[in-house]
Amino acid sequence: MKKYPLFLIALTLLAAGVFHAQAGTIFYQAIPASESDANSGISNENQYTTAVDGGNSRGTDRVINGITLYALAASGQSSTADNCSINALAGTLSNAGASSSTVQADGVLKDVLSDMTFNNGATDGSQQEIVLDPESLESGTTYDLRVYVCNGAGQNRQVNLSFVGDGQAAIETGFFNEDDATTSAGGFSDRNQVYYIDYRFTWDGDSTPGITITQKAGSAPFVLYALTNQVVPGGGAAAGNEQAGGDQAGGSQAGGSQGGGSQGGGSQ
Repeated sequence: MKKYPLFLIALTLLAAGVFHAQAGTIFYQAIPASESDANSGISNENQYTTAVDGGNSRGTDRVINGITLYALAASGQSSTADNCSINALAGTLSNAGASSSTVQADGVLKDVLSDMTFNNGATDGSQQEIVLDPESLESGTTYDLRVYVCNGAGQNRQVNLSFVGDGQAAIETGFFNEDDATTSAGGFSDRNQVYYIDYRFTWDGDSTPGITITQKAGSAPFVLYALTNQVVPGGGAAAGNEQAGGDQAGGSQAGGSQGGGSQGGGSQ
C-alpha cells in the first residue's frame, strides 16, 4: 500500500473541514449554604453580557457583589431582560415562589432563588428555550453561560438542558430532577445543594447561543431562577476546583468534549 507523509494527510483533512474548533463543555459548581453571595461565582471582577433574575416581579433589580441581576418577570409565551429571552413552546410563562426551607443559601442569592419563572399549562415532553442575543456577543470570545439551580418545590422535575453556541453539536445534561441535586451529573450528596451548571463555549459568530429545555412532565416543568453569561478571559478550560469527582464543596465536569450587561475584569 502506498504511504503518504503525515503532513499531507493533515492538510487533506483540514481542506475537507474535518478539524474544528473545540466544542463546549458542561461543568457543575456547588454554592455553599453560608456566605453564598461571596461564593456564587457572581462578581464585579467579571464582564457580563447577561445577568437575569428569573421570576422577579417585584419591580426592583437585585444586586450581588456589584452585579445587577435584571428582573426577568414572566409574561405570555416570551419574556426578555438583559440580552436574554425565555420562550415557552407550549402553555405560557408565569412567576412563582420557591420554598425557603429547601433553598440552602443566604444573602441576596437566597432572595434571587426564592422566585422563578414557571411554564404554566405545559404538556408532557414540551420544551422551553432560553436565547442569548447574538448582538451582545463577540465572535471568537469564550463565555461561561451559567444556570443556577436549587430545590425550590420538592417535585420530581425531570428536565434535560441542551446547550448550543459554538456552531457544533449540542451538549446535553441528560434528564435530571431539578429539585434534587443528587440526580444531576454534579456528584452532589445533598438533594438541597444549590449549584450552577456552566456551559463554556467559544462563540462562532454565526449561531444563536442558548438552551433548549425538554421537560418530561407538563405538571412539573423547568423553572428558571437565575442565569448569567460572562466572558472567560483568555478562554481556557474549567478552573481547577471544577474538575471531575467534585462533591458539595467542589464541582464536577461532565457532558461532551471541551470547547451589554454589567462589566468587570476576570472570571470567578
